Amino acid sequence: MQAFARVAIQLARDAGLYLVLDADALLLVQNDPELIRGYRKAIVTPNIAEFARLCQALVRYTVQFLMLHILTPFSIFRRLVPTRPKHKPRPPSRMHLAG
Repeated sequence: MQAFARVAIQLARDAGLYLVLDADALLLVQNDPELIRGYRKAIVTPNIAEFARLCQALVRYTVQFLMLHILTPFSIFRRLVPTRPKHKPRPPSRMHLAG
């Protein structure tokens, strides 16, 4: 089955077609990343478990490492909570100017 998928991916690349890769196709890419490396029309759609396996195979980092060291809790918070606009300082009141 994977041999047929490998041929289908290569034919799609040769024709310049878009590829959407999910499930078993991601396992194929995990084992042979050269199938889609550099191909800008390949779209991968991993779930969290597939993403973890791809990270381990391609980047050599685990999802835990990425979460702890790259997406720190503060950076996650900053992405979820919009920043407040800075308030302009109020001009001094007339009472303060008279004194």
